[in-house]
Amino acid sequence: MIFRAGASELGIYATFNTHAILFWIVGMGFGCSFSLVDVDCIDWVKTDWKKKLARSLLGVLLLVGLFKGITFWDYGNDEITIFFFKAAVPMFVCSFVLYGPYLVVC
Repeated sequence: MIFRAGASELGIYATFNTHAILFWIVGMGFGCSFSLVDVDCIDWVKTDWKKKLARSLLGVLLLVGLFKGITFWDYGNDEITIFFFKAAVPMFVCSFVLYGPYLVVC
């Protein structure tokens, strides 16, 4: 029942968040192709749980900081500009950083 679409979910405002997640997937794809050249996936499995927890918390803090920093400014009343700067760009940048350079650094 929660995911059932209704007649009230039509138009540009209702589709912003639904389509913004596509930018997360695209950023994740570019980030993974960037980081998998230098990072071995088995290293994460063999790492101590304390280091995993520290890396995860640092990644969450980085993600929240990037997302809040990008969406902090007021971009006016134009719906497309608001969507681009408050949904598409943060989703792309945050996912690229977390799946790309962040994995190489940590």
